[in-house]
Amino acid sequence: MCIKKANLSAKAKKDDDSGLYYKPFIHLLILSIGTILLYGWTFTFAYGLDDELVINYLDKFENTYDGFLLIFQKWYGVSDYRPFTIVSFWLERKWYGSINPGISHLINIYLLLFLLFSIYRFIVISKFFEDKKQLYVFAFLSCIIFLVHPNHVSVVANIKSRDNLLSMLFGILACSELIKAYDFKQYWRVFLFLILMTIALLSKLDAYVLIIIPLLVIVIYRKLSVKKIILGLAITFVLYTLLFEIRSLFMTGLNKAEFVSATLSDAGNPLFGHETLINKISMTLTSLYYYLKFLFIPFGYYFYFGAKQIELSQLFSLINIVSLISVIALICLSIYRYKKNRIYLFSLLFFLLSIAYALNFFITVSGVVADRYNFIASLGFCMAVSSLFIEFTKEQTLYYYKNKSLYILLLIWISFTVYRTSAWRNQFTMFDRD
Repeated sequence: MCIKKANLSAKAKKDDDSGLYYKPFIHLLILSIGTILLYGWTFTFAYGLDDELVINYLDKFENTYDGFLLIFQKWYGVSDYRPFTIVSFWLERKWYGSINPGISHLINIYLLLFLLFSIYRFIVISKFFEDKKQLYVFAFLSCIIFLVHPNHVSVVANIKSRDNLLSMLFGILACSELIKAYDFKQYWRVFLFLILMTIALLSKLDAYVLIIIPLLVIVIYRKLSVKKIILGLAITFVLYTLLFEIRSLFMTGLNKAEFVSATLSDAGNPLFGHETLINKISMTLTSLYYYLKFLFIPFGYYFYFGAKQIELSQLFSLINIVSLISVIALICLSIYRYKKNRIYLFSLLFFLLSIAYALNFFITVSGVVADRYNFIASLGFCMAVSSLFIEFTKEQTLYYYKNKSLYILLLIWISFTVYRTSAWRNQFTMFDRD
């Protein structure tokens, strides 16, 4: 028995030393194959709910230079400003001659793959683990979990939700550039950060949090004096202000009356017309409960919730109490584990900062909650789960990839993802399921 164990250990060490399980090329290849296997069949899907609204909206813009410029002078669906999302559809139509649902789905798949690559690069650049092998394993596992989690189906399988893919993709790319600007004193990367983040914000405003994330990485994972932390805060504030000023410049000349008339309509949210401070706090806790549920319990997703499914409850309702206790417990645990592993605090802050805009406190969100609002925030969850598997796998070898619990969890998520994806085949299957 001892000889057998010794042979296995020797084989593991040999494989480990070869670097086979830690090479980025192998990781990215697996992510590519996994993305195609999991979402490739959406190429055969028709338009889903809201998809045709976006495609019909595209008819306002001709396939000319003037038509292209007109995109930057119009609201997105009247109620928001996302010109780069429309530009992606405009370019698709110009390249292929027309909009085809199969091609649109295929583009979403490629955008997801590029996003996974950018997340992998961001994690490696951030240096969340000092040990290089652990760092690459962590980056790979985080991307795999992000790929298979059911929370992301409504973004990938829904053509209309390309705005989520674009905002997160360019936002994560921007994060990496700003972190590298600090680490290598390559300040020209700040200019690149501004370009990429502008594209992200002009794709969807949920990318706002990714302006702050580089500061979070540097403060938690780099050794800084108090003076440098204050300087970092000041620089982040300047960049944040500058980016929103740039966005405002793009919005110069837009018809504000159209936006106001849209925002005054009922958002399918019970908070509408009852926006007292107590009600906002109550709905914030309720919303947070659902976003945590989306991550930990992989079912119960709906295309649209609305006021009839999620009602305005008392401040100290059972759901709100569970939500509050859960968040407090997660904060305490992440602080308790901070000295041994900082990733839990980082992941929790990433999640809370990312989901803040959709919690119905600062703005009243259409439909109360939606899993697509959780898209960027869920990366914090994926990173925390990945760290747990690394931390509780004792052998520092290829056994990271032989954790049975990991495979069981991945299979569960894959099953729910496939089932949920099938609902997006067309409008009829969506209505039938939801």
